[in-house]
Amino acid sequence: MGQEQLQRLVDAAQAEGRKGALAAVHFLHFNEFLTTYGREALNEAIRLFVERLRCLAGPGGLVSLPERDRIMVARADFLTKEETWRWAQRVHEDVTVPYSVGEGQRSALVAIGVCEFAGDVASAHELIRRANLAKEGSLGPGLRRYDASLEQQSVPCGLGIEHMQGFLWHRPMPLDVLRGALSAVSAR
Repeated sequence: MGQEQLQRLVDAAQAEGRKGALAAVHFLHFNEFLTTYGREALNEAIRLFVERLRCLAGPGGLVSLPERDRIMVARADFLTKEETWRWAQRVHEDVTVPYSVGEGQRSALVAIGVCEFAGDVASAHELIRRANLAKEGSLGPGLRRYDASLEQQSVPCGLGIEHMQGFLWHRPMPLDVLRGALSAVSAR
């Protein structure tokens, strides 16, 4: 998603006193789908998802494919925070509706991170970072809303090395999706 386009959407929402949301959709079985059904079927499925999401983005919203297995969708014409969350739930529902492929039907397995915004997000870059943090924090398929607690979240994972017992702490770290570069690493 072009940061400039998203920034214009954020600025317009702030100027009009509206609320908005950005959903980062990650297709978890992308490679399996490609291997099983081929490039043509994959391209058709992506076109279907983009079409569904364009309808949900509305006339002033945005849809983009920043990576081959991810779609970003944003909309900023809501009056309440509850409306933004209902919209995010609709994004999840519409993406997981079964679709035809090969000889049958298939549903997408997705992880979706959502960041709502009003006057609290000054930059498109920060909005993308927060949506991705929520998506990565979901630890699997489903829909997850960004909140500040994700910034400090640590997930303990039991780890036994021979006779030693210890814990590995995983802290989700944001990736800069626009440049495809790792922006931070954390270890304890």
